[in-house]
Amino acid sequence: MIVLKDSQAIAYVDLEIHRKENLDWIGLAVKPELRRQWFGKKILQEYLSSPFALEFNEIWAGIDYDNIASRKCFESVGFKEKRSKPDDEGIIDFVF
Repeated sequence: MIVLKDSQAIAYVDLEIHRKENLDWIGLAVKPELRRQWFGKKILQEYLSSPFALEFNEIWAGIDYDNIASRKCFESVGFKEKRSKPDDEGIIDFVF
């Protein structure tokens, strides 16, 4: 899904729904020149409070271990590390 502000694309949100497990995976990419302006946090807050997101028991995110800004963004809205050691691809799983 493309996120627009004033008719301009500012971010991309990717949802991977697993109905059997009653969970959703979310990915978020904010336009590079708009990073560090709280757009990511605002987008996550809107999604997490939406009726769609409230249908799931858990919402997961896989974030590159080295992507400190993204990790802090997800943590700022309540995501917690599922494990602190990255997997073979350098990803840390977070869960809300």
